[in-house]
Order: sequence, then C-alpha cells, then structure tokens
Amino acid sequence: MSDGIYIPWWGWLALIAALLVCAIVIKFIRDMHAMKTIIAARTKHIQQVEDEDRNLVRYGKRLGGHYIAWPRAWCNQEEASERGALTVSELWPDETAEPIARRGYNWCSAPRGCRSWDSDCGRVGAARSTLRTSDLATDTSGYPVYINWSERHLLTIGESDAGKGSILANLLVQAEPFVQSGLVHLYGVDLKALELSMSHEVFRSVATDAKSALELVSAFRDAMTQRAQDMAGKARVHTPTADSPRNILVVDELAELFRQDTKVSKQFQHDLTAILGMGRATGNLLWGFSQNPRKEAIPVRDDFNGQMIAMRMGEAEAKMMLPSAALRVGAAPWAISASSPGTGWLWNSAAKRAQLFRADWIDDKTLQELSATAEA
Repeated sequence: MSDGIYIPWWGWLALIAALLVCAIVIKFIRDMHAMKTIIAARTKHIQQVEDEDRNLVRYGKRLGGHYIAWPRAWCNQEEASERGALTVSELWPDETAEPIARRGYNWCSAPRGCRSWDSDCGRVGAARSTLRTSDLATDTSGYPVYINWSERHLLTIGESDAGKGSILANLLVQAEPFVQSGLVHLYGVDLKALELSMSHEVFRSVATDAKSALELVSAFRDAMTQRAQDMAGKARVHTPTADSPRNILVVDELAELFRQDTKVSKQFQHDLTAILGMGRATGNLLWGFSQNPRKEAIPVRDDFNGQMIAMRMGEAEAKMMLPSAALRVGAAPWAISASSPGTGWLWNSAAKRAQLFRADWIDDKTLQELSATAEA
C-alpha cells in the first residue's frame, strides 16, 4: 500500500524548471506589451507638439518601471505638460495605482537643474542626484547616466567645441544643492580664466594663473593628507558632513598645468598623483577636463580610476584614452558628429559599461545664478 504519490528528484527539478520558464515568458510578454505602449505614446506625442519640443521629451523603461525626462528649463510638471510632455498616468494608466509603493521603482526622472529639490521641481519617486551619484543625462537607450562622485575621480576629454563645458555645467548644477548645504566644497583651476568665471560664485576659490594654481593644488593635497591622518583608526571611507565636507578640485584644461616650467610641472604632477591615489577614501576628488588625451600631455591620465567621458576626438586619440574594454563594448567617440556638441561616451570600469549620451545645454544665466549659499 502506498503512503502517497512519489515524485522522483528529477520530477521536482523539471517542475521547478517549468515554473521558471513560465515566469520568464510572462515577464517577456508584459515587457513587450509595455514597449508597444511606449511606442504608441511616442507616436501620439509626435503628432501633438512642435518639432523643437517633441525631441526634448524622453520616455523610457527601467527595471520594470517607466520614467519621463524633460529639459531642465521646464522646472515643473505643468510647464512640461504644456510643451508636450505626457504624464505617467496618461501613458500607462494601468500602472498608476500606488506604483512606487507597490513596486519600488523610479517612475520618472526629475527635470535636472531645478533650483531646489521640492515638489515644484519633481515628483515623488523622481530620479535625482545624491551624495553618491550625480544625474548627468539620459543615454540614447533611455537609461540614466550617473556620475559616481563619491568614490571616483572624473576625466573628461574632447576636441575643441566638443561640449566639455556642457558636462561641467551639468555637474555644477547638480552639485549646487549640496554645496549650499555645506556637504560639498568646490575649488577650481582655470588658467584661461574663462570656463569657470561664469559660475565662480559656487566655488570657494578659483585659481587663474600658474602661481595661484600651484598654491591651491598644494593646499588641497595638504588638507587631504591631514584628513587621512584624522581618519586613521576611525574610518576607512569618508562620509561628508558640514564639518568635514567632500572636497572637489575642478581643473579646466588639465594639460595646461603640465606646460609650465619643469619645476612647476613636476610639482603639479606630484600633488595630483597624490590626490588621485588617496582622495577617494578621504573625500577629495579631482574632475579634470582637457582637449589632449596624450600621456605626455597629461602624465597623470592613467591614475584616474575608471570613470572617463570621451567626447568627440580622433580614433587614434580615443584608443589612447579609453581602455580596450570600452572599445569592445562599443565606445566610438570618433563617430560623434561635430553638429552634436555635448555628446560623449561615459566609461565605467567597475560596471564594464559604456553609455552614449548628450548633455543638456546650460545657459549663461543659470550658471551665473549658481551660488555656494542658499537663498534667504
């Protein structure tokens, strides 16, 4: 007499495999349905708005959830709607019943560059910059482009008029709220006295000649060394506070530092090498911008730890700057059109990922209004 139905181990294995296959098929069908919804929404959107506006609104799907992004100039949902940005509820009415609480996903990206992080400048669940990542742009596949500004330095290189200024401007706009809160301090080196002059109010100091630049960089390195000594035995990774902020050194035209006389150039190399080596743990980061990717022009180029933006440049120059892994996954900055300034490839060595994106244009007025102190 049998005590029950006996199912061999391979039977259970087959049952589990069948359930997994069913789950995958159901998810695939749902994703295909969602993609059809996105395509239909885009078609409807194109028929409703002017050409100059419709191309500025982006729709996408991430981790099972949808998001909408619009330019930073449209600093609230009402204005975006007037210019053709359909809301999540208009596009996906079946997914608006407490979607964030139910599924825990971001459903839209905030209009980057808003003057504050309140309800007027975004919606609940909106993607925004944090002390770990800066929301730089959206890539060509609709995914967000994040800059790690807690553990990674950043090197941005591109030919003249490639749009490096747009990258810097976007980063400064994203950093401003944290600067105002005292959690981030910015320091700048701009030997051309041009790129950082528009936004100088958000910096604690900006050096515009070789002598003051050398003093600033050396002081930055000394402060980093002192912090490392203070952290010894207490913490291995720096956490920004008002009393111990994250310090970011922004250097425009990095190669210019190494065109000085030999003694000065060697000192810059010594100080920057130390910052690139120790800064990650102590909360002292370097953002470098340059037109020339050559090692002889930027001796510290290879010390940037795995986060680079390659904008328009020649193929030979790109292969000098980017690791072979970036090229294997499709990074091709030489193919960027001269008519698309602000376009670049972000390479993240930790994720082994290259993203093609175009940074939004930031006007002069927005940069001039950036401030290191909050408005009264």
